[in-house]
Amino acid sequence: MLTRIMHLTIALSLLLGSVAFAQTIPAGWYTCNVVQVGTVDAVSGYAYLTDTAATPVFTNRAFKLYKTDIMNAQLAALLTAVSSGKQVYAYLSNNLMPYVYVKN
Repeated sequence: MLTRIMHLTIALSLLLGSVAFAQTIPAGWYTCNVVQVGTVDAVSGYAYLTDTAATPVFTNRAFKLYKTDIMNAQLAALLTAVSSGKQVYAYLSNNLMPYVYVKN
């Protein structure tokens, strides 16, 4: 019983800690470096991005590819940026990325 209470206490403290320190991002366009790109399944994907501003709003943060009907185009843009060493210009809102373009 004591072990179970300790596990629940640890889990609760981790959850509360992650909520208390969760970083919110103002919605808008950001120039980013792509750290990692991937898919979860056939209809959802993600990208880890880092803001390139002098004072970054976020670093190495995961964003969900938001619109499943254009996910292939989003993945293509992100993978092109990774393979060519270019940055992307992405519209971000919290953990969602509905639009992304390769920056010239």
